Amino acid sequence: MRLSLVVVFLIYLLNAIAPAHLLAARPARTEDIVKINVFEYSPLQPQKTLTDFLKFVRKNSQGIDNLRAQYLVAELFIQQGNHKQASEILQGLAAVALNDEFFNISVLQKLADCYMHLGLFQQAAESYTNASQGNIKAIVPESVLGLAVTSLALGHREEAYLKFQELTAFYPAYKNQTRFMLPLGLIQWENSKYEDALAYFSKDGKNPASLYFAGLCQRSLKRPVDAMATFKKIVREHSNTVWADRAKFELGETFYQQKDFPLAYKSFSPIFEENPSDLWQILALYRLACSDLHVKRYRPAETKYWALRRQTKKHPLYPRVTYLLTESLAEQKKIMLRCKGLF
Repeated sequence: MRLSLVVVFLIYLLNAIAPAHLLAARPARTEDIVKINVFEYSPLQPQKTLTDFLKFVRKNSQGIDNLRAQYLVAELFIQQGNHKQASEILQGLAAVALNDEFFNISVLQKLADCYMHLGLFQQAAESYTNASQGNIKAIVPESVLGLAVTSLALGHREEAYLKFQELTAFYPAYKNQTRFMLPLGLIQWENSKYEDALAYFSKDGKNPASLYFAGLCQRSLKRPVDAMATFKKIVREHSNTVWADRAKFELGETFYQQKDFPLAYKSFSPIFEENPSDLWQILALYRLACSDLHVKRYRPAETKYWALRRQTKKHPLYPRVTYLLTESLAEQKKIMLRCKGLF
């Protein structure tokens, strides 16, 4: 069933445009005062509706009302997941200097968020920096947090941690707001502060992403039983998310790190079988081969390593696979017979 929403825009043209002597010359009529523009909205074409609305605003509105309307459209594009088009609108707004500092800083903050979603981390850092230097206290902490996450994305762990310390020192309320637990925990996790990171992730227990990293922290803290319980919880309660696939692998990885190779093999086998031509298949096959090698099942291990060499020529695992294959052959004193095929 096709739904439609009619949006009626009223523009009072007479008082804004017509000269005073024309106003006095004839009586005002409704059609002189009001211009009606009708847009038909279809749930199947939300982007088109927003684009048409944007064209209308730019053509028929002026001044601050025009800019605020464009900002609204940019926010609607963001809600639709169209960060590229939203960023294009916000870039235009950021180029206009207004006396309204709140509006200016809000534009920079939204623009930085868009850059983050688009993977333009350096541009995001610049916009967050500009926003954080403003005098709008309601926006500054959000910008500092954005800078911390951007630093992390750029690989600047120490800088990210300094921003984390600044944020939590000057705005302590952020340490208890659920929606900030994942980014704040990640900053600490990346800096190997696993106990502190776990405290943050644990406050966001309904988020499978936070649970996943909580499990990694528990494993790093030598608490494998807790880690396995956390990974099982993700698989059980969030089975339709990407985090369930990750948790299944990490469950097997926990067994592997505990040198329980039979249980590791049991965990990795269904991942390999259920995810053909997938990243998880490659990782699971690698761990299956490693498990074979540890229990001296050389022939199955070599079969898997050779298969991995064919699949991972451009993968970071390739050198490691080649090394372990040579190790398997060396342990059997077959290395001189097969080294020609390795290099």
